[in-house]
This record gives sequence, structure tokens and C-alpha cells, in this order.
Amino acid sequence: MNTRKSTAALGIIDFLFIGIYAVYLLSPINLGYYPIGIVQMILLITALVLLLICGINLFKDKKKDKWTDYIPIGLLIFGYLTSIGVIGLSLLFWWVAFIL
Repeated sequence: MNTRKSTAALGIIDFLFIGIYAVYLLSPINLGYYPIGIVQMILLITALVLLLICGINLFKDKKKDKWTDYIPIGLLIFGYLTSIGVIGLSLLFWWVAFIL
């Protein structure tokens, strides 16, 4: 996966994450706790797998020698780690609300 495809995949994951919460907040019916937790787990696993694939491809491609090539990659990894952290925190909050 190159940087453009990884950025698009990260955007889709973030859009789905925000969309799921929008559906739950704006929906007139109560969908329960199970579906939002399952979707969050799937999004978290997908983000981790895509970060792993992106990292493997970065280490395979050793042609990049300029610092200008590393700045978008650093921003992309920062975006992935931020998204994974936010999804992980919301999953933790879901688990605490589910237990209580």
C-alpha cells in the first residue's frame, strides 16, 4: 500500500467510526450496546492490520532517501496511532458501560 491508499483507508475508517456514533445518536430506536461494540472491535482490528501492512511496505521500500519523503509517512503513522487510540478508548468506555 502506498501513502495515498493508506491515507484513503484511514479516512474511510475514521468516517465509519464517526458515522456509527452519528447513527446511534440520531436514531429514534434503541439499537443496544452489542452492535456498536462489535463494530468498534472490527474497526480497531482493521486499523491495526492496515497499519501493519503500511509498516511492512515502508520497510520493504528502501528507495526513499529524502526527508520530504518521510514527512507524509510520519503524519500518516501519527494519524493511524491517533485513530487507534481514540477507537481503543471508545471501546474501553463501551466495555465499562456494558459491565455497569
